[in-house]
Amino acid sequence: GMDKTGYLGREPIERTIEALKLFRDVINFDSIKHVLPVATSAVRDAGNREHFLEQTYRETGFQFKVLTGQEEAFYSYVGALESICVPTSLFFDLGGGSLELVYSENHSIKRIKSYPLGALRLSQMFGNRGTFSKKDYNKMIDYILDTLPYKKELSLSIDTTLVGVGGTLRALARYNQELVGYELDK
Repeated sequence: GMDKTGYLGREPIERTIEALKLFRDVINFDSIKHVLPVATSAVRDAGNREHFLEQTYRETGFQFKVLTGQEEAFYSYVGALESICVPTSLFFDLGGGSLELVYSENHSIKRIKSYPLGALRLSQMFGNRGTFSKKDYNKMIDYILDTLPYKKELSLSIDTTLVGVGGTLRALARYNQELVGYELDK
């Protein structure tokens, strides 16, 4: 509900802190020495960001670095393209709160942008508990089209490969695998 209020809710904060305590216990049990906790769009955009970060540190010991949209895009891009060799790509990371785009030519980054177009964010802005009226769906489409850059602005090369990552894509892939009967344990 953050897009309606501009603030992280009390219950989601409590759930997050409980999950972080579990992570902290695993880290301690496994004697992990270096941990770099980062926060992305939800925390970055929250009106109560500082309160959340202070409470999280006080209760878990984790001191988060809040990534800018460009940092989030860059780290996601570098992490994904480290495992595949795609010299010219329009890379996107579609998560719950934001969409990051990175355009690269011959392994050289040309453009990095972040947009408030995450699947959860859009669902909360335009949907009614997971359902969309035709009118709200069309409003969402207009909002997306108004927010995204035009194809001309991106100046994509003819040999550009589209590469995507993120929680939303994983969920869509899993849904597709279930539809086609793919063995999910592979």
